[in-house]
Amino acid sequence: MNGYLALILTGHAPYLRAAGREPEGEDLLHMTIADALVPTLNALFDLRELGLRPVVALAYSPVLLEQLADSVVQKHFVVWMERHLARLEQAATRWDAEGQAHNAYLARFYLEWGRGILESFIGRYSRNLTAALRELCANGTAEPLAGAATHAYLPLLGRAESLRAQLDVGALAVIRLLGVRPRGLWLPECGYTPALEALLRPSGARYLIVDPSSLPANTRTFPSSATPRTIPPPRSAAFATTPFAPSAPTTKDASTVASPTRARTRSSSTSRRSTTTPSRKSAPAAAARSARY
Repeated sequence: MNGYLALILTGHAPYLRAAGREPEGEDLLHMTIADALVPTLNALFDLRELGLRPVVALAYSPVLLEQLADSVVQKHFVVWMERHLARLEQAATRWDAEGQAHNAYLARFYLEWGRGILESFIGRYSRNLTAALRELCANGTAEPLAGAATHAYLPLLGRAESLRAQLDVGALAVIRLLGVRPRGLWLPECGYTPALEALLRPSGARYLIVDPSSLPANTRTFPSSATPRTIPPPRSAAFATTPFAPSAPTTKDASTVASPTRARTRSSSTSRRSTTTPSRKSAPAAAARSARY
């Protein structure tokens, strides 16, 4: 079976800087940092220290990158994380006193895990995750993808000027923050519109990731063999996302629409919990959620 596997790590959070705190406000951004971004960086840096260099693509939105580089966000994350750890410690003590051994176990597990996250954020990355991502891009471990400046759903923008501004400002933000000119483009929600065709070449994008449902009708169907489909403009490749692709064709012609297998990491705390919670059959979901939050 010939083809390539593309690992694309995606991440986005709306602009929440100084939007207030509990119970709403910056929480979503801080949860994204704690549950997804820091663990991902830890894995990539750990592998690099072992002499391994997994090559991944980073499709982090300009809005998210700007916030990660902001000193106010960095300070607020430390405050939020310290309060979160204090609540976990109180929960563990209370459940120990109430004889709820497993709930206390879960609280202590997440307490230790959270302390490790905070230690990495402060000690390993000096609070600046964007700088850590820039380092990975500089040595070739990660390839950044450009994105729309405000993560707008591009098919709904009716003016070419708006599309051009989204692409140009988004690409400039990635260059400024990650230090590398992106060759690829991650469309918000993978939404493609033919109006982008005239803007791709000036933007410098060599390839983009799209959703098959947003492609023109004559290129929308992907058989199980992942036969290439062509769309304009020439010399630009559009890779359509698909959850099940047995193979991805290799070709020297960059004007093809392929369907490579794609692995995507989400920045939701739910998916992160499912991979870090200890595997004990007696763990009630409600207790896990209560211990964590």
